[in-house]
Amino acid sequence: MTEKWEKVLELVSEINKNNFEDFNDNIVYHYFRRFKKELPFSFERHLENTKKEKNTSFLKRRDVLRKIFSDFSLETREDIVNYFLYKFHKCKVSKKRILKLEEFLESNREELFEK
Repeated sequence: MTEKWEKVLELVSEINKNNFEDFNDNIVYHYFRRFKKELPFSFERHLENTKKEKNTSFLKRRDVLRKIFSDFSLETREDIVNYFLYKFHKCKVSKKRILKLEEFLESNREELFEK
């Protein structure tokens, strides 16, 4: 995943930080499942499977979600970001943080969404 996409995820995480009721890791995971149906229904099960795969006892949930996101096509990533923006506005999260994300997306549109 490119540095620009990492920044997008960082900005989304910043918005989510104070909006845990509407956007926790499980909600994000299940939204990702819409695009990757082969994922287990349970995020906990997916974490356990990933731990076994990597032969480790601890994984950051955020890192697992980043890996799932990084496997998506540019078109799917754009769909996900657009949905998150919609939900952020609907949930009345920090307008300043949303604007920061929107400005970053707009100023990096070509690098993020065009091949």
